[in-house]
Amino acid sequence: MSNIIIADDNRDHIQCLKDLLTLEGHKVEAAFDGEEAINIIREYVRNNIQIDLVITDMNMPKADGLVVAAAAKKAGAKRIIINSSYHAEIPPMKGVSIIDKINILKEIGEF
Repeated sequence: MSNIIIADDNRDHIQCLKDLLTLEGHKVEAAFDGEEAINIIREYVRNNIQIDLVITDMNMPKADGLVVAAAAKKAGAKRIIINSSYHAEIPPMKGVSIIDKINILKEIGEF
């Protein structure tokens, strides 16, 4: 079982990913804006829980995907994915994958 955090302001997208990952036996936490995702990440750190994967949208209220990815990286997340349809506009960040929304199911299917 892996500990996964998904951050996206699109509730349908989160539910699809959460359903798939939960069926595969993973523990999934959902955040509907960047600030909520950062709070979940901080809670994991406080409780000494390993974060195996963070999937974050780029454009969200309260904090964007770059801020969430930076918080996840600082927390020691094993894998970080910025999941966005506008990946050409996202600056590269060491240790962070940028995956187009259309390809995320394939990517997490290999997780």
